Amino acid sequence: MVQTTKENPNISPESKHFDKLDTSEYGKISLNQSKDASKDKNVDQDIENLNQTYDFDSKQKEEIDNFLRENQEIIEVLQEAKSRIKQYFQDENLYLEYEDGEEYEDGGELSLSIETKKDVDEALEKLSDFENNWWTDKWIQINSKLSIDVRFIKQV
Repeated sequence: MVQTTKENPNISPESKHFDKLDTSEYGKISLNQSKDASKDKNVDQDIENLNQTYDFDSKQKEEIDNFLRENQEIIEVLQEAKSRIKQYFQDENLYLEYEDGEEYEDGGELSLSIETKKDVDEALEKLSDFENNWWTDKWIQINSKLSIDVRFIKQV
């Protein structure tokens, strides 16, 4: 015959630890879920801010946003990149593209083009300075999931 407890006649003394619900663990789960929801909201806001910062093909918006959600370490780099680039290329347009295919290890990468009308030698020298002074360390940090290069625009 199974003995029951005074608090709950359906639970035996051997399983008494189930008798009282420990809500402290549930509180932790709720707090973590709340933190995750808050983090997601911040990520979405950061992505939206980047959408306002960089030019891109509107057909690629969803792919770019999804890539950033999956590779959140890139968000902070992109937030800083514009001001760093503008030290070398003050008036140039910055264009973001998502590229995918088998040649990319994790399925794709972002490409940031500095669209310039500068002389080729001048632009490449500035790009080299930018890479040496800031970009190379960041590129390694984000596992080369973002490339930055110049795109030459013809002057009319």
